[in-house]
Amino acid sequence: MQMIAPNLCKLVGSATASKLISTAGGLDKLALMPACNIQVMGGSKAANIGLSMMERNHIGVFGSVDIVKNAPKRFQMPLVRMLASNTSKCVRADQLKSGSNGSLGEKLRN
Repeated sequence: MQMIAPNLCKLVGSATASKLISTAGGLDKLALMPACNIQVMGGSKAANIGLSMMERNHIGVFGSVDIVKNAPKRFQMPLVRMLASNTSKCVRADQLKSGSNGSLGEKLRN
């Protein structure tokens, strides 16, 4: 994963990066997705009743990232939105092969 998407790996980790890329169908398709669609990738598609379950649907793959898991409940959704928009930036940089050392992902993570 470090060779395919170094910036994305620095931002969310190799495991989450591979889940995102495989769910999207490749790096090129992930680069074309808007951040709002990246945010909900991997979420449950079942119609759940109850607000707490609906909230979890919008977290998707990012629910397994340490930053989100360790954050207080009220900060989890803003963190997921931030990660989705930064993921979009990193994937596009990886697709263009710019910043192949992962510097953009490292900068956006901090």
